[in-house]
Amino acid sequence: MQADGLYPDQCKRNYKSFVDGLIRVTEEKALMRGALANGLKLAGMVSVASATLDWMKENMFFFFGPIYLNKLVSITVGVATATAISMPCDTVRNRLHTMRPLPNDEMPYKNTLDCFNKIVKYECSFDKQSNFGAFYTGGQAYFGRLLVISLLGNLWLEHYHATNQVQEYWQPARFHYTSGIDYDIHDPYTDGFNRMMIKNWMAKGGHSGLHPDGKS
Repeated sequence: MQADGLYPDQCKRNYKSFVDGLIRVTEEKALMRGALANGLKLAGMVSVASATLDWMKENMFFFFGPIYLNKLVSITVGVATATAISMPCDTVRNRLHTMRPLPNDEMPYKNTLDCFNKIVKYECSFDKQSNFGAFYTGGQAYFGRLLVISLLGNLWLEHYHATNQVQEYWQPARFHYTSGIDYDIHDPYTDGFNRMMIKNWMAKGGHSGLHPDGKS
């Protein structure tokens, strides 16, 4: 629906609504077009973003301590990495979604691999003053959208975890600094296990460094 307004009048699909578009796309047998590219995009985005965010959060926490800047920087770096990895697949997906028949009634791209190969061959040639930036057209908007979603999602998760509804979730910023338990910053316990350790190893008199029997 966003791209439809860019086409000449004779090529516009003129979807009336989301439901109308969904029905017509199904009738055109294009509902699952670009499914492989979309799957690769989501897989790359989720796996790379999560791993990068955790790595950045852990290392920044190690050097700078529990400051809020850690979270902002970690999310930004994670989103930037996710954009770099997933956007080429998103570009292919968009090409497959919006393609229209050529004058010979053939589609410009046969499948995900064919679309990727043609973009590389015809749009990423240094001889034509082009490069792999063709896969990142509109990258600023793509990055901005993911960043906003990630920040809002993180704020919601913070609120949700603050209610203690979720126990097994790795959050370095929620370490119990005064628990007396010595644990490696690079291999932190989950919140649930951390609380269990504190409960079981805390002496009755409140001296956290003692054995559970309260004597040793």
